[in-house]
Amino acid sequence: DEMALRRLTLAIEQSPVAIVVTDRDANITYVSPAFTTITGYTATDVVGRSTRILKSGKTPEEVYRKMWQTITSGVPWHGEWENRRKNGRLFWEKVAISPVVDSDGKITSYLAVKEDITEKKKTERKLLELNLNLERKVAQRTRELGSINKELIREVVERKKAEAELQEKTEELERFFSVALDLLSIGDTSGRFLMLNQSWETITGFSVEELMNLHFIDLVHPEDREETLAILEVLKIQSRIVGFTNRYRTRQGEYRNIEWHAVLVGERIYAAARDVTSRIRLEQSLQENIEREKELSEMKSRFVSVASHEFRTPLAAIMMTGETLLNYWKRMDEEKIEARLKTIIEQVRHLGSIVANVMQVSKIQEGKMSFEPGEVELVTLCREVIHDFNVRYNNAIELSGDIDEVWVKADRRLLLQSLTNLVSNAVKYAQPDPKIRVRI
Repeated sequence: DEMALRRLTLAIEQSPVAIVVTDRDANITYVSPAFTTITGYTATDVVGRSTRILKSGKTPEEVYRKMWQTITSGVPWHGEWENRRKNGRLFWEKVAISPVVDSDGKITSYLAVKEDITEKKKTERKLLELNLNLERKVAQRTRELGSINKELIREVVERKKAEAELQEKTEELERFFSVALDLLSIGDTSGRFLMLNQSWETITGFSVEELMNLHFIDLVHPEDREETLAILEVLKIQSRIVGFTNRYRTRQGEYRNIEWHAVLVGERIYAAARDVTSRIRLEQSLQENIEREKELSEMKSRFVSVASHEFRTPLAAIMMTGETLLNYWKRMDEEKIEARLKTIIEQVRHLGSIVANVMQVSKIQEGKMSFEPGEVELVTLCREVIHDFNVRYNNAIELSGDIDEVWVKADRRLLLQSLTNLVSNAVKYAQPDPKIRVRI
């Protein structure tokens, strides 16, 4: 019994969840080391005192009323509430409270298993903020996620040695072991499980009996086995491992990411583990979003630079021609005035074409570009495009070919835009004296 108690004590007191036992009046009779880590109160601070010292005043009284109504009827209660640490800071915790009954079925005390979910709450809140403004929150979010990875195993407190309470404590620790939210295990250095709590069955889908017959390396992902065996050798030397993560296979054949905290005592390995699959997926998703946002930002910068250059050229031509007309129109004959007005009209059309291109690119990026195919006479379409350019560039484009007519099935609008872009690029990069040949 003493050896079993010692094993259970080590396993429970290595768990990052807090264990609290109270009498029927909510006066604290026992707290685990994790309770001190989470709240800042030591066992000396709280034993004999009411659990009301943790109240933050932010939890509605209705929650407490329903909790007491549930547990005094002999039924476990589960919930979340916001409490206050010894230093006055608020924190969130997930709570499971079970009544403890004697052989006559009378409630003698209450057992609470508490998990600090403050960081989880922060993560959820920060994720919502990130959806609203990803660029502004990336750095802060990364730091918060980094802090989640830093969890330390706490020192084991000296167990109570009173022989009269030995059997009662043994049964109490067995209940702690069974209701813990994390994966608790005891194994030997050969890689065999000696004891597992119910959470293993919940996470992996394998029964405790099935797992007890397996070598724990059998469930590790093939790519993680070598590193896992190496960590086991390190544990034999250092007697403590914190924050090691590998992938464990479930009954369904998928893999879950498990983060381990373990200590070696003699030939026994006492471990507390946690399923961190959701956290790792969240980190990966955030990193992918960051990369996509960077890529989109670079694309926007390049696009704005190109568009700005394209707009300046026709605007400068319009400005210069307009100023010439304003200052010298009285000295010009009708033909010169008409020529300059045509220049302004051509440049305005060119600006309109640039705006159309910008709108088209925007629609493509937004996934709003529609495709409406129909019968199109290609030769006529080419002539229209070339005619518009020849008006602007003094017949710089020569059209030739031996095909008078050819019908194709296409989206006339998109095909017109494609041909216009091809000819426009040819003219642009053949300056200052473009001579362009188009052959059908």
